[in-house]
Amino acid sequence: MRDYGDNDGDNDSDKDDEDDAGDVGDTKDPVEIKQSLLHLATTESLINTSLYGFFTIFESDFEWFGPSLPHSTIYAVLEFFGVQDRWLKFFRTFLEAPLRFTQDGIDAPSLIRCCGVPIEHALSAALGEAVLFVLDFAVNRATHANLYRFHDDLWFWGQEDVCVKAWDAILEFAKTMGLKMKEDKTGAVQICAGSRTSNLSKSLPKGKVHWGFLTLDPVSGLWVINDEEVDKHIEELRLQLVACKSVLATVQAWNVYVSRFLANNFGRPHICLGQRHIDMIIDIFDKIQKRVFSDSFGSNSIIEYLKRTIEERFNVRDLPDGFFYFPSELGGLDLRNPLIPLLLIREVEDTDADKEGHVGAHKQPRTPKEHIEEALELDEKEYQHSKSRYDEGNVNGVSDKAYKPKDDEPFMTLEEFRRYPEETSYFLYRAYHLLRQEPRVKDIEFTSEILTALSQLPGSQATGSGIHSESARMTSYYKWVVQLYAGDVLRSFGGLSMGEKKLLPIGLVTMLKSEKVRWQG
Repeated sequence: MRDYGDNDGDNDSDKDDEDDAGDVGDTKDPVEIKQSLLHLATTESLINTSLYGFFTIFESDFEWFGPSLPHSTIYAVLEFFGVQDRWLKFFRTFLEAPLRFTQDGIDAPSLIRCCGVPIEHALSAALGEAVLFVLDFAVNRATHANLYRFHDDLWFWGQEDVCVKAWDAILEFAKTMGLKMKEDKTGAVQICAGSRTSNLSKSLPKGKVHWGFLTLDPVSGLWVINDEEVDKHIEELRLQLVACKSVLATVQAWNVYVSRFLANNFGRPHICLGQRHIDMIIDIFDKIQKRVFSDSFGSNSIIEYLKRTIEERFNVRDLPDGFFYFPSELGGLDLRNPLIPLLLIREVEDTDADKEGHVGAHKQPRTPKEHIEEALELDEKEYQHSKSRYDEGNVNGVSDKAYKPKDDEPFMTLEEFRRYPEETSYFLYRAYHLLRQEPRVKDIEFTSEILTALSQLPGSQATGSGIHSESARMTSYYKWVVQLYAGDVLRSFGGLSMGEKKLLPIGLVTMLKSEKVRWQG
């Protein structure tokens, strides 16, 4: 439940929320929604700069929205929407709770709360959404466009004049409702195509546009990683790992912090972000691992650190890397490698339709802009084809209610044909949806040795594991893990299973993995 507090998205609760986030069918969890917002904004930027030459975007947030929300504002909104008096009385009772702060002493008088809603309460979320719905309506009425709002985090984009109207509506709303905007989370950027010069309106807020640990570069129009934020979290990750008292705790902290929290805040790769985004994340993960372990633990990687720790504590040497990455059902530690999901989609052949409209493979992945350029080229080809048919007198298929051109009326110009591309262009529509998709995952073909080893896994031992006797049941991640590390495991243990299931404390490990990580600080 959203608490409408002053949450920057980098505290412990966010790490736990991302730890809990998973596949929930057709319903998107908060992490998925935030990811889709990044991909949508990036796709819109590509299309707007290609069609109009400019793209403007701003973000903002309310300062302490939940704790500062005036009760008078809530009551006024509810009364306007026709909420009955008995319910208004109920909400007043809920909101105007008598409070006495501990630091004031036991003899201090109780005071009636006049603003703010209780944190992490369903009614608080409902009342906050009732107020923010007015903001959604106000922006839509002023711009005829939608405000992208994730709780009290606000995003809007489009052409500059529309963005100015939206920002004016937001400021008027904040003033009317007794709220303030948070300056350090408010900013606007204008991206220009080609040699055009950015001239951002003074009516829009000053500051950078951020998403997670990414910052939008106004010159290139690309998302770049904020090194200052990364450096802060390198120090925090080091603090968390130092506090871990066991190998399992270290693995759990790494999995949650690096493979989930950091990976999510770098943005999940989509076609709209391009291969450059993937390479950027690979480089930053390499930097994080070297900085964390070389400076404090005298190692170059998490694997080296765990091997040394196990040797010091249990006098066990020469463990294969697969022991750390294999799932617990096979006797492994189930350490997550954040690079594998990136390598699976890097440099995968592009199989979108080519310029002739035929589906075929492109040996090198195209850049996001090339998809838009191709759509515009196909639009022009369609125009030339339609013009040729018209000039030949082939206008069959026109309904009785449709406009019928005169005999000597010339065909429309290319400029008129492209006047409303976002509403009429099929090829642009196709590119729009393609850019918002995830890259295809590279398929792994096992060697005969590995296929034989997989087939020898007991059926009961493979159940619930990421590694199965039937390779079709395995995820791409675990296929890659097997392909990379099975050789050493086979040489050390004679098979992919590193112990008898009845002797493995799987229940205990599963229980420990399900617990929340106890973050330090």
